[in-house]
Amino acid sequence: MPAVHDLPTEILCAIFELSAAEVGHIAGRHSSYIAQSPAPSTSSTSAAAATTAETHAAPPADTTNFCALPSQKDFLLHCIALSHVCARWRYVAIDLQALWTRLTLGRNAFVSRNYTDVKATDTTALFLSRSADLPINLDIAFSLDDPPLPLSWIQKSRYEENIRRVLLPHIQRFHSLRLMSSELVITAVLDVFLERNLSSSPNDTAYTPLTHLHLVQILPSSSITSTSTASAIPQCVQPFFPPDLSLVAPHLTTLRVDGVPISAFPRWRLEHVALRDTFLSYQNHFHLFMKTRISRLVLHRVMIPGGLPYVRRLIKQHASSVTTLSLSELRCAGPADEHQDIYTLFFTLSLYHTLRDLELAGLSQEAMVGLVVMLGASPLVVFVELRRLVLKGLDVSLSAGEAMAAAFPAVSEMVLECVKGAPELVYGLWQGNVGIWPELVEVSLDGELVKRSM
Repeated sequence: MPAVHDLPTEILCAIFELSAAEVGHIAGRHSSYIAQSPAPSTSSTSAAAATTAETHAAPPADTTNFCALPSQKDFLLHCIALSHVCARWRYVAIDLQALWTRLTLGRNAFVSRNYTDVKATDTTALFLSRSADLPINLDIAFSLDDPPLPLSWIQKSRYEENIRRVLLPHIQRFHSLRLMSSELVITAVLDVFLERNLSSSPNDTAYTPLTHLHLVQILPSSSITSTSTASAIPQCVQPFFPPDLSLVAPHLTTLRVDGVPISAFPRWRLEHVALRDTFLSYQNHFHLFMKTRISRLVLHRVMIPGGLPYVRRLIKQHASSVTTLSLSELRCAGPADEHQDIYTLFFTLSLYHTLRDLELAGLSQEAMVGLVVMLGASPLVVFVELRRLVLKGLDVSLSAGEAMAAAFPAVSEMVLECVKGAPELVYGLWQGNVGIWPELVEVSLDGELVKRSM
């Protein structure tokens, strides 16, 4: 028998915790902002947790994975593997509550092949109970290759009830949630949080608020269900009501939304938000910029509404907590002949004088014209606090560069990637003219540093 089997239980627990922490750290490298569950009170895990927290304290410049929560699948599989080595390891692993604080639930976690069978829900409830009273980082993720659930109305109701029955007893312990699924599952899971918040006492000392949320909507494919299957199983299309996150998760500090419409956002604690492939109403736009504590905001492929804001006073500038802003591949919902004016209005409402870091990427020519019109407004708009400017995949004319130089005079760091017109901007406008961006001593142009000629 290997010597490791003779180790005291405390040593085995420390080994299990450290190995699991390493797996979690590797998975977290693919995410830019990781929600960490509180570590157990052991010296080894405290050190590992401190190292992990230090590694992920500051979000990187890349916005692709900003606010994305990692999959917990590898972590869970590692813990299950530890519990299947031998009988003693199984007893130690199952009793070690910290190993079961990161869970991944797949497509069949809430329903068996036979919809009247409770085996799947019982197994899921068992895994959730292994962590006792510790906070849980939950990952409910359907694979992109999974077919949609071809459920009848009765089966949908049973599926929703199973989700409620399994999650509700543990809902007060969910610290972070990555929810990657269909509208049915997203709505059902968020409704459990809503029920808890509306029915429970706010003074519950055992309550761990949900602070990190990542929503990803998986759209059904029309080619998945065959004609014969569709005729055999009654199909129904449920209306999707955008969730009110101010009621579902009022304590959120970090939020990422991929393709899910949101009716309202939390107000008091939001600090980092990434919205991708979704619609952004003027009301929610005003809320995010003016009524929250958000310091970094990423808007990627968001749909901008046409028309005027719901309150004309929104155009008046006030201070905003948003100091780092990324705008990429913006889309416009209004008539084509009004796009330029809509973009001008959007930039007017989005760029605040407190802004310190601005990234513009993949904007259309109409959007760029709208930006230049906004920057060249009378009186001239000047952002004296802006220090970092990143331009990617844009067509920047010399007039646009001059407008940016006048509006962002204090820029001290500039990154240009795949920018049409970059040579004229760098060599013609900036390099030999000390009056243009005087605090900028070098520019990163497609990965190479260009210094100012003296």
